[in-house]
Amino acid sequence: APEGALPGETRGGATTPNVGRREAEPGCGFRYTDPHPIPWGCNSCPAASRRRFGTSGDEQPGGELMADSHDPVVDRELSDAIRNSIDALADELLEVSHTIHARPELAFEEYFACRTLTDVLGAHGLETETGVFGLETAFETRLGDSAEGPTVAVLAEYDALPGIGHSCGHNLIATAALGATLALQNVRERCPGQVRLIGTPAEERGGGKERMARVGAFEGVDAAMMIHPAGVNLATMPCICVAEVEVIYRGRAAHASAMPH
Repeated sequence: APEGALPGETRGGATTPNVGRREAEPGCGFRYTDPHPIPWGCNSCPAASRRRFGTSGDEQPGGELMADSHDPVVDRELSDAIRNSIDALADELLEVSHTIHARPELAFEEYFACRTLTDVLGAHGLETETGVFGLETAFETRLGDSAEGPTVAVLAEYDALPGIGHSCGHNLIATAALGATLALQNVRERCPGQVRLIGTPAEERGGGKERMARVGAFEGVDAAMMIHPAGVNLATMPCICVAEVEVIYRGRAAHASAMPH
């Protein structure tokens, strides 16, 4: 393996193998014990995740964040309260996920999924508005007051694919967003700011989020987040679909196309 390379990282044409048991990054406090290879290598380590991407990292399958973890901003008592709330909701959340999975709906037609999610929110005492931002199957629920702190949007997707249903796991995305919101409801007095659960239809086709954004769905939002199911837990994920690059050309203008001699 190249000297100094991270697991799974390529340097000078050589790739360091991903190994299940390895030493943590210096000062990490992360102990990784899963014997299976992790395709994203050192992203699984919170220290490397923070160093590479500016994120905190999180617990991984087969790994644990030890008591001396180097993230001083985590309120352990608050985190435990949220986790306990989600555990208490587990059976209800699983039922929601299975119900949506069993009845897949295509983009802009997610009436059943929208109703399933909003019914649960209502049963927990949360007011929900449907048909928001120009889409009949979009919805929104708000917790807290944006005047008291940042506004964070938690996004739910729930459309399916033609012929193969919820093979992309949007039932899980919707249920995770639902569970996060219900858990945060129990601690909202301890969390200044506002959480907006936004149901966003038509991810697979039709550009649902783009349409909603054009009519102001994300105005005033300081951060937006969602999860996507995968085989490992990652704070951030390398993506090959889009990369934005800003380039400034200096000199004489020309249209060189593929032959910039």
